[in-house]
Amino acid sequence: MTISDIRLMRLHADILFVHDTAGRLVYVNEPVDPEDYPAPIIYVGRTQDGTVYRCRWDVPEVICFQVQDTVNRFGTLNMTEHCGLVPELKDVVR
Repeated sequence: MTISDIRLMRLHADILFVHDTAGRLVYVNEPVDPEDYPAPIIYVGRTQDGTVYRCRWDVPEVICFQVQDTVNRFGTLNMTEHCGLVPELKDVVR
């Protein structure tokens, strides 16, 4: 059985973080006090098959939509053509 890169990235995000019922990030999935390890504001995992992004539970929905638009504009993994993704995402969440 072969699993796609995008499916692996989704599993990776599912395992890295605890999510709420809406699929938003809550905290890092570690055996420690969750208050000490909140999730990042956004998580972006890129593969040749596509991009997985998640927003933390307290990020306004309008910001999550802007993250989605930014990620979609950059498409799949091609670091030479799309090295500007991180600076643009930083601008979105500021």
